[in-house]
Order: sequence, then structure tokens, then C-alpha cells
Amino acid sequence: MKINQNECYDDIKVKEINFGEDKIFKYVIIELRENINNYLAIIEPNMISESEKLLDSTALCNVATAIKLQKLKELAIIETKEKLKYDFFDDLISEAYTSLDIMEKRAATLGLNFMFWNIIFIFDIDNFEQYYKSNFHKGEHYFQEIKMKIKDNIIEQLEKYRDNIGLFIPKGDGYIMSVGFNENEYKRFNYRTFFKNINSKINHKLENENLDFSITL
Repeated sequence: MKINQNECYDDIKVKEINFGEDKIFKYVIIELRENINNYLAIIEPNMISESEKLLDSTALCNVATAIKLQKLKELAIIETKEKLKYDFFDDLISEAYTSLDIMEKRAATLGLNFMFWNIIFIFDIDNFEQYYKSNFHKGEHYFQEIKMKIKDNIIEQLEKYRDNIGLFIPKGDGYIMSVGFNENEYKRFNYRTFFKNINSKINHKLENENLDFSITL
């Protein structure tokens, strides 16, 4: 087996793995951000001419470039939306706004319905810094997996209880969520039971991770 590498652009390279007389495996690593990569690959016969191989590599580079531009555009949109969410929560919690009408319009663009009694709560990992130090040797990828597992479990539990989740965004080592309750639910303090059950179930489901969770309203 022989591995070759050809450059077609500064940041995109076509790599080849030659399996002998039969097949050549060509692939491109599309680097988007640190630790965020996409891959594009083809398998071609080894008996084709050099000009055909070059044509295939050029086509692979062009497709990879188009994919990269599209993915970067999608990432930019996501990052912009996240920034708007962060700004909205920061302004709302610190009361850094001049008009409720403006806040309602901003909320509407983010999918938050002020017709409900929206409760903002912060889901924290209390001992994440200690947990990070104890498991530092496992690498950053391990902690990203833990955070994704926590996020998936939070969403799973929320979906079991309510459909009206206005916003859900990561912040620091935890998450901020806005959940809507109607007036009767709010007056009966149903939201307290709701969050208590959420916290209990998530703690139970992730107890093997030795993490401590808390919810702040």
C-alpha cells in the first residue's frame, strides 16, 4: 500500500492510498475550524491514465472547495444566531434595555413567545473545573463528548415534559433555557415541580459521570 499527497490549493490537499493494481482511494480533508473537519473521498481504478487521474484530483479539489465555502457559510449563520441569543439573555437578565417593545421584537426573531410566562433557568455543572482537572489526560474531545451527552439528556427530558421551549443555548460550563408556562401553570408554581423533576432525572441518568448539577431560576 502506497500513500501519496498532492496539493491543489493552499489549504486543500488530495491524498491517495494505492492498494496495488486494482484501486486507488483518494480523499480530501476539508478543514473548517479547529477540531472541525469534513471528508470527501472517491475510489477510482488504478489502470486509468495519468491525465484521467489528474482530472479526478482536480474535480475532487473543486468539489471540496465548494463544500468548504458552504459549510463556512452555515457555521457563520449558526455563530451569528448564537451571538444574538447570548446578547438577548445578557440584556434581559441584567435589565440592560430601554423598551419592552424592543425586547419583545428581539424575542420574536429568536422564537420566544412572550404570551407565555417564560421562566429562564440556568443549568450548571457545579464541579466541572475539578472534573476537568481530574480527567485532563483524556483530551479535549472527551469533554466535548461529555457536554454533548449532557445537552442530549437535557433536551430528552425537556421534550418529555413540555413542547414550548423558547430558547436553549450553551453558556460557560452549563446551559440557559427559557420555557413557557401559561398563567394558571405559573400561579400554581408548576414550573418549580417541572424543574425539580428535570434536575432529579438528569442527575440520575448521568450519575456515573461524577458530575454535580444544579438549576437556578
